[in-house]
Order: sequence, then C-alpha cells, then structure tokens
Amino acid sequence: MTLGEPSFLSDDFQALEDPDLEIVTTSGHGKNGALCVLQRSIRPSIVTTIPIHGLKDLWTLLLPNGSTNHGLIVVSQEAKSIVRIENSK
Repeated sequence: MTLGEPSFLSDDFQALEDPDLEIVTTSGHGKNGALCVLQRSIRPSIVTTIPIHGLKDLWTLLLPNGSTNHGLIVVSQEAKSIVRIENSK
C-alpha cells in the first residue's frame, strides 16, 4: 500500500488547500491480481463552466460499457434536484 498525489488533476482541483491524496493497494493473486486506487471523493472531468440562472449544479454521466453518450443528467436547484435518464436506444 502506498499514499501519494495523483499524476494528473484538473485545474479546478489544483488550487485546493487540502492535498488531494490517493491510496494505491494491490488485491488478488497472479493473473487475478489488480491495483486498487482509493480516492477521497469523485473528481469529475470538467469540460466547460457557464452560469445558468436558477441552477446550483448540473452533471452528466456517461453510459457504461465505454459509450460516449451521456445517459444520466442531474440538475440541482435551490429547492429541488432533477434526475433525467436518457434512453440509450
């Protein structure tokens, strides 16, 4: 097990006061072995930032299986949050 800073961080996370540390461990045996990277929080890939009146935050999540299509949209407002699941067909 080892502790260290990630090799790449988005500019939005570079200026944080707390150091962004990861723990890297191993698991399994032989061909079933793997590296496990434990992170304190989710570090999204921020593509762009624009202010939208009435919204606190907005996230999109990619569909599984290597798809480049966004399958889930999460919108956070002052009084409520909205989750929309896009049809992948």
